[in-house]
Amino acid sequence: MTQARNLTAVQLVYRKKRINHRLRFGIPLIEARLDWRRKLVAFAPGSVLGYIRWRANRFGTQDWRLFVLRTVENDPFSTVPGVMPGANILLATRGTTRTQRALAHLDTLELGEGGLSHVTDAYWRHLHNRLAVSLDPHGFSALQASTFRGDVS
Repeated sequence: MTQARNLTAVQLVYRKKRINHRLRFGIPLIEARLDWRRKLVAFAPGSVLGYIRWRANRFGTQDWRLFVLRTVENDPFSTVPGVMPGANILLATRGTTRTQRALAHLDTLELGEGGLSHVTDAYWRHLHNRLAVSLDPHGFSALQASTFRGDVS
C-alpha cells in the first residue's frame, strides 16, 4: 500500500464560466470532495496525468494551461499551481492557441494503439518542444513505445 506522504495531490476546481481546473487523463488512487466546487485527487509516484487550468472573467478566457506531469516520490521536481508537492513536467502549454493545438494532439494520441498510457516521456517532451516553436510534432506509434522501453528484441 502506498503511504499517503508519497502521494501527489491535485486540486480540481470548477466555477461556472469562471474557473475550471480538471484532469484531462490519469487515474487517481484517491478522490476526496472538499465541497461542491472543489475536489482533491491523489496519484501514486510514477503516474502520468494531464491537468488543465482554465480561468476567465467577463472579458473571456484569461489563462489556459495544459500540463502533462509525471508524479515523483523523492526526486527533484517542479512546482505547478494546484499540484502538491509537485511533479516532473513533461509538457506544458500556455495560451489559447498552443493549448488547443496540444489538446488536439492528445485526442489523436488517445485514438492510437494503446492510448495515452503508452506514450513515452521522451515523446511528451518532443511534443512540448515542437508546440513551443509552433511546429507540428512527429507521429507516435506503439512500435516506437515498445522499442523505446526495450520490449522489442
